[in-house]
Amino acid sequence: MNFEKVKIFIFAYIKTMRLYYAFITGIAGWLGVSFYYDVRSRTHGAAMSESDYWREGLILVMLFASWGINQVVNDWLGLDEDRINAPNRPMVTGELNPKWALRVSAVLMGITIVISYVLNPFSIVPVVAGLVLNVVYNHSKAWGLWETSSSA
Repeated sequence: MNFEKVKIFIFAYIKTMRLYYAFITGIAGWLGVSFYYDVRSRTHGAAMSESDYWREGLILVMLFASWGINQVVNDWLGLDEDRINAPNRPMVTGELNPKWALRVSAVLMGITIVISYVLNPFSIVPVVAGLVLNVVYNHSKAWGLWETSSSA
């Protein structure tokens, strides 16, 4: 792979991540982390240290990255749908190789899971749950909640 192809892949991968929507995940995560440190300071009287700020920043980066990784997986799972509904997406146009995008996503998600486990072993539950729910969402789009039978 030459440098130009790598550059195109990275740009297409980041475009597929749709990070302009990640602020929702980022805000929710920032509120959760802030709430944790607020409760800790009120109950234990512990102020945030410099390492806490680095930890908080790392968590926020992982939240944004996890959002983007799930968007890549979402695009791969909905590729046939996107050919009609979103024909300009990088996987549809061929700008982003799905096989390599999934490999990069798997590595990034693996790193996220390892870091989450090191920070707090229980934190891998929402990470894995988010990925599983993304896959379930893509497979359940065709199911209706209000199934009606037509008896005419």
